[in-house]
Amino acid sequence: MAEIMIVEDHALSRQVLTNLFTSLGHRVLEATDGTAALSLVQANHPDLIISDILLPTIDGIEFARQLRSLPGKEDTPIIFYSATCRLQGELSLGQKCGTCQVIPKPSDPQYILATVNDLLAKNGKEVSPKVMHTSSPYDSPFGASSLTAGLQLATLADLSFSLISQRNPEQLLSCASRAAGEFLNCNSLLTICLDDGGKRYYWGRSENCNCESSLSVPEAIGEQVMRDLAPVSWGPIAGSWGYGLAVPFTTSGCAYGWHCVWDEDKTAAYTDKDRELIMTLSAYSALAYENILLFGALNKNEKHLEELVEERTAKLKETRTELLNVQRLESLGILAGGIAHNFNNALTAILGHIQVAKIMSTYEEGVVRNLKLAEDACFEAQDLTKKLLTFAKGGRPAKKVTALGPLLRDTVLFVLEDSAVMAKFQIALGLAAVEIDQGQIKQVIANLILNAQQAMTEGGAILIEAGNVEIDEDSSLLLPQGAYVRFSVTDTGVGIAPENLNNIFDPFFTTKELGNGLGLATAFSIVKNHGGVIAVESQKGTGATFNVYLPASKAGSLPEEAERTVQPTDGYILIIEDNRIIAQTLSELLEMHGYRVDWAKDGLEGLKLYQKSIDNYKFDAVIMDLVIPGGMGGKEAIGQLRKLDPTVKAVVISGYSNDPVMANWQEYGFDAAFPKPFKINELIQSLQNLINGK
Repeated sequence: MAEIMIVEDHALSRQVLTNLFTSLGHRVLEATDGTAALSLVQANHPDLIISDILLPTIDGIEFARQLRSLPGKEDTPIIFYSATCRLQGELSLGQKCGTCQVIPKPSDPQYILATVNDLLAKNGKEVSPKVMHTSSPYDSPFGASSLTAGLQLATLADLSFSLISQRNPEQLLSCASRAAGEFLNCNSLLTICLDDGGKRYYWGRSENCNCESSLSVPEAIGEQVMRDLAPVSWGPIAGSWGYGLAVPFTTSGCAYGWHCVWDEDKTAAYTDKDRELIMTLSAYSALAYENILLFGALNKNEKHLEELVEERTAKLKETRTELLNVQRLESLGILAGGIAHNFNNALTAILGHIQVAKIMSTYEEGVVRNLKLAEDACFEAQDLTKKLLTFAKGGRPAKKVTALGPLLRDTVLFVLEDSAVMAKFQIALGLAAVEIDQGQIKQVIANLILNAQQAMTEGGAILIEAGNVEIDEDSSLLLPQGAYVRFSVTDTGVGIAPENLNNIFDPFFTTKELGNGLGLATAFSIVKNHGGVIAVESQKGTGATFNVYLPASKAGSLPEEAERTVQPTDGYILIIEDNRIIAQTLSELLEMHGYRVDWAKDGLEGLKLYQKSIDNYKFDAVIMDLVIPGGMGGKEAIGQLRKLDPTVKAVVISGYSNDPVMANWQEYGFDAAFPKPFKINELIQSLQNLINGK
């Protein structure tokens, strides 16, 4: 059997191809980039190489060029298997790089295997009899349909990144049309895009069709698709049209046109799976197309927007917020939400055991000190999950009244630890408290300090100021009148060029070689969601000052936070929590503070226990997890509890700190909310206040 090397940076695509060839008895070598592949090929002697074109370090074309220069590797067959050849139309790549074949993603596994067998046979290598003597595409435990689906899924994931990165609408639509044609293996595909009352046509595989005769059916079907915004299938029409499928090219906010695929040689209708595949591709391409239009509109109207800046600033802020919701950040938010929930649950269990150990080690000073450091580390880890959730969908920031001075000092000193840049603080006495999400505002401070530090390449000192200000009707800031806290970060670095001042808060705008353009955009979004603004003052060569305005809390000023000792109390608490470790740890902590505790694994069991307690000794308060997989969670259970007992004292806890319920818990019927992990002293204090009617 042959030795085949697969060079592919996307794990899913690489795994599908590996499974395909190893199931047929071939030996497979894997590399994730061109550099690794060159090292691997010198230590081995692959009979054939299958490579993507877009690769980290060096791309597939450069990899092929360098491979040809290696002694004994001049004639090693190479297959380019990549969506790039469809995007660029470079089917001449095989001749350009001395390769044997170019195969577009996705391709039928039978075609891939046939191509591989032809090349191996030409080079005198043994071909698997499973492939040579079977009527099926190949005889493997995975099955042709499974591997075809795997290749399609891998290519769809690959293609989604390519679509998102496009900045030319014509190239994007042509790419989407060709991709759909490859996915469904049809001989005719057309995307019709509505544009300012007219139509633009993007052909997939029918470039040479006569326009008038070729457009009658797609346009007629398209009218129904645009009217219903739903897929439409058809059977053979007028003898030569064959079976076809049309789907809307639309986002949640706008319909841009429709995709049509058909094949006069097709003998059966397109399946539900085909429909789902083309709908998914259409959704990706529509989102990417909409983003291109938004970026294009901003660039085209930049000069006009500058002239009307005062009356249009609010609209620009909305546009910036919309730009933060592009597909890549939505995907990140969804992923981050799931990670944060599981991570916060684990932290809650760890933190609970630490707090139990602290209580049990009261008189061992060294142990308590180390446990306190471990406890602080848990809350630092919690802050990391909050940073991940900045762009996730969900509720508003989980705010609490906070003294800004200590938060500023701690965050700045943490960021500048071991740095050549120093910090100078000028924080006014009697600084008003602010109602903020501490993790998010820490992220704002850290981003501004890192920006200042990177601008001060020769060292120096960053000035951090904070004070109370009043915003009146004459202020140039677009803020409601009232009391605010302003903190400022001033550096003595290189400053900001005038032409860049209007762009620094735009997502993905950066002047740094290694920057991603999200730091200031993230800070801007966070402050805006807190009802404040960020303003910048700078001239090239004289440094910069970033002023952050946050609404002052009605609580006035607060002393620096110190850990409070909660006095033992008593009461009967019901815990509704599906995680056994968290429930047991929380029960132990509550019992150490004098409470009696009962536990239910979901809302339904909790309701039964609460009903029984009404007739005997009623629970004084209920602590319930917001989400319980496979069972009734807090969001559903609170309504039922209120029916049983309108006076129930209910506290919601959750690892989903960005869930709307956690930000607006009063609206959902709760009396308090604690994102996991939480400090037990704060929870105990809240329970005491609720039970005592405070």
